[in-house]
Amino acid sequence: MKRPELSDYGLTEADVVAINRYDKILLQRKKSRQLLKESPFTFFFMHTFVGLIFFIFVISSNGTSLKGAITFGAIPCVWTIGKTLFIHFWHKVPSLYNEKKKALNDFHAKETEFAKYSEEQRVIEAERCAKAKAAAKEVAARVARAAENEKKIARQNIAFWQDLDGVTFERELAALLRDLGYKEVNLTSVTGDDGIDLWATDPDGNPCILQCKAYQNTVAPSQVRELLGSLKAVEDKANYAIMVALSGITGGAEKFAEKNGILVWDGDMLVEMAKNVFKKS
Repeated sequence: MKRPELSDYGLTEADVVAINRYDKILLQRKKSRQLLKESPFTFFFMHTFVGLIFFIFVISSNGTSLKGAITFGAIPCVWTIGKTLFIHFWHKVPSLYNEKKKALNDFHAKETEFAKYSEEQRVIEAERCAKAKAAAKEVAARVARAAENEKKIARQNIAFWQDLDGVTFERELAALLRDLGYKEVNLTSVTGDDGIDLWATDPDGNPCILQCKAYQNTVAPSQVRELLGSLKAVEDKANYAIMVALSGITGGAEKFAEKNGILVWDGDMLVEMAKNVFKKS
């Protein structure tokens, strides 16, 4: 729908100004006639009140005759009465007023219709955008679910873990822990981690710390001792520690871990965990 224009109805801005002016004159004429019909005394009082005030003011002044006071008082009365008579009898409404007035009313009606139409279109467009956004979110969610499912499948292969760098290895391990039911899984900063790569709370509610070694070689006893030292430093916050060694640990490191209650997860265990997660999904 096209926005209506004054020119579509044969009108100009000057026509609108003139119509509004004559509308006010006709309204004033209507009110004046109604007042004269319903309350003639009030009508007369309104047209003589100003003159009476002038008369009292002038007559109270020294040196002013009664004739002069009456003359000064009559001037505003004549003005107001003359103006009323002019509006009632001599001020003629132009012959094109009714035609122009009808055209203006049609224009305003079309404006109202256009405003309603525009609002309806705005609502329709807003709904369309909302549906489009919802559809886009659904597509993105499906893509994300598909990607996550592919990731779960990929984690079941030891080669997946072996191809990861240290930081990505930690992130993938954190994702696997969450899938296994671990809560509050948080990665520490790359530097200044005090030998702790991840914090987590197992499904039984026990907080623990994890150190990740995505090495191609086995982990030596010194690194397990380092993890034990980290556990003792935070023993009030963590109940146990896990050494995640992609290629496993040496025999000496394994004995030290068993003696001190440190759990060891190697690449094969990560693959088994990933398989269990995929079976449950």
